[in-house]
Amino acid sequence: MLSVVLALLTSQQPAWAPAGRGPGPLRWYTREKAGSAVHELRATSVFPLPPALVWEVLTDFEGYVNTLPGTVEAKVLRSDEVSADVYLRYELPLISPRDTVVQMRSEVDAVRGRWKLSWSSTENADAPTPPGNTLRLARNVGSWRLSSRESGKATFIEYELHSPPGGGVPPFIVNSVKGRGVPETFAALERAARQRQRD
Repeated sequence: MLSVVLALLTSQQPAWAPAGRGPGPLRWYTREKAGSAVHELRATSVFPLPPALVWEVLTDFEGYVNTLPGTVEAKVLRSDEVSADVYLRYELPLISPRDTVVQMRSEVDAVRGRWKLSWSSTENADAPTPPGNTLRLARNVGSWRLSSRESGKATFIEYELHSPPGGGVPPFIVNSVKGRGVPETFAALERAARQRQRD
């Protein structure tokens, strides 16, 4: 019965619409999100690198200031074997700075060659107060999924995000530029993974 319910819910989701491509195998898509005027974003690509290297970069949360564009502060507030509360602050083009507190959750199935890092907004008393004109994001939900390819020599990457910027930015403007930062984000992630391979 549960599988039937899940299938029905999935079938009711709007289809992903192509929104951009390149370089190489990189593709990104958007779709409407129920209850929100801001669309969801999905991107996929393939890196000629082992998943373990990409996973190391994604789970080095405080290293995001060096690996993920726009991140200017990253601090782990709490962590255990499968989850962590992380404070992140961003400086982005055209809008005032944003910050967020998210709970990161890790799922690893090394036998099947699958890794998943998901996050959602949370509360943590140790989180800094938003400084100056920084606006805290009300919603920040997303995931990175990695799948092993070519006998572990390559990685198929799936990225999803829904995070309305708030601050009175019109949703139609947000949706019109959705995905513009995807090439830079994926390029930075690949550079960081290659650096770990060299080290």
